[in-house]
Amino acid sequence: MNGSKIITESFEKYNIRPKWLFYRHDKPLLFSQDNHQTQQFPVTDNLINYICGDIVSNDGYCAVYDNYDPQQLFHPRKRNIYIYCYKISDPNNLGSIIRMSFGFDISAIFLSEDCVSPFTERCVRSSRNYIMNIPVFHLPLEEYNTVIHEHLNCDYTLIADASSSQKHTIKSILGINNSQRKLDNICLVMGNEHHGFMYQDREFQKVMSQIPNKEFVYIPMKNNIDSFSVSHAAGILMYELSNNDVKMRR
Repeated sequence: MNGSKIITESFEKYNIRPKWLFYRHDKPLLFSQDNHQTQQFPVTDNLINYICGDIVSNDGYCAVYDNYDPQQLFHPRKRNIYIYCYKISDPNNLGSIIRMSFGFDISAIFLSEDCVSPFTERCVRSSRNYIMNIPVFHLPLEEYNTVIHEHLNCDYTLIADASSSQKHTIKSILGINNSQRKLDNICLVMGNEHHGFMYQDREFQKVMSQIPNKEFVYIPMKNNIDSFSVSHAAGILMYELSNNDVKMRR
């Protein structure tokens, strides 16, 4: 993890302390020397630049962790929005989704068994290190219904799929101007950036067919554009969900 701000914030807010901290020799210590939980090493400019790379968060600090525990960060609220990433393969896309999820106050992110690791270098950098501030769990597709709907009591699953003949916009699903009922928990499912959900994916079809409360959502666009980056789509849908009272027609 790079950057004094996110390193300090992770410790102060969530008590996540790095195992090792490398810092440029002209920088002050981030942690008291009395606490031996973190080993702190002053290093040269060349080494810190090599570790951090040419990124915005490179302010002379780099931390290494071995104690990331998503359960420690998971605090369900009265109203929750969850994200389920299904077979997302690009680490930059996953990192962007993690960063935006933290920005939109998403309660947790769940990754299918075929997702790229959230701890690859590209993913961590794309997330701007915010993976340490939001719980990210691995959740096999076969356990989706049990965990999301039974344990977390999700009222609805929203599947982002512009190819579905039954697709709706977020606004039409939420039914803002109609008879409404409040939804406390929603899970937004985002698919692979190249293949989406693929109707020949029998496992996905089987699992989703067992979920009674689900809708397919899409983002309407003009000029015959029918698709764009999965991370951009996730960001727009998260914005729409987090900026509504999340109500739906009966």
